[in-house]
Amino acid sequence: MSTGQGGGAFSGIEHAKEMAFATTVTLDQAGRVLIPKSLRDALRLVPGDTLSMEFDGDRVTLRAIRSASVLRKKRGIWVFHGDRKISATETDRALESLRQERDQEMRGAKA
Repeated sequence: MSTGQGGGAFSGIEHAKEMAFATTVTLDQAGRVLIPKSLRDALRLVPGDTLSMEFDGDRVTLRAIRSASVLRKKRGIWVFHGDRKISATETDRALESLRQERDQEMRGAKA
């Protein structure tokens, strides 16, 4: 297993891809599974993130769905989630794109 030490050469996602991780989990009464905190941290998963689920026979695979946008809404406020600094122009473009998507959704709901 790679530890990812040595000057922070691995991002959390790259580190998680290098990790060997095996554990046993149990379904609760509602059919839910808890993803261990160490794995959530390594994959940078936070409440509200979306995962795709695939199955093949008795194998189930969960895959994080990553937004193309580095801005995500957190408690009603747009928050930057990224590994690099972004310019004001990039922020403006991302917000404009999100506003346009919202406006299209709102127009579609009224139709």
